[in-house]
Amino acid sequence: MAAALVVDRSGSMAGRKLDLAKTAAERAASLLSGHDHLAVVAYDDSVDVVHPAAAATPTSRQAAIEAVHQLDARGTTNLSGGWLRGAEQAQGAPADCVKRVMLLSDGLAKIGRAHV
Repeated sequence: MAAALVVDRSGSMAGRKLDLAKTAAERAASLLSGHDHLAVVAYDDSVDVVHPAAAATPTSRQAAIEAVHQLDARGTTNLSGGWLRGAEQAQGAPADCVKRVMLLSDGLAKIGRAHV
């Protein structure tokens, strides 16, 4: 499996919502094995790959979790940009992998295609 965890770090996620998203991302990462692939994308009005797609070794999973714990709420919400970058990261996995994007958000898009 290739999993891209896409975490909304926009201002509307401040407090409990971001804490829950971080917990969900950590739990999802911990369930993967070294045969899986993992990427973490964080977004607000900008989109950043905070952990590029890589085999989900114990070291890589820990690095991804640490990257998630560093996220702070800020900015507005480019939900579509975050999701698309996550899909790009998942697509880089081997062709025989099941590819999944997990969007961890309150769904309040402010900019991008989801805000129409």
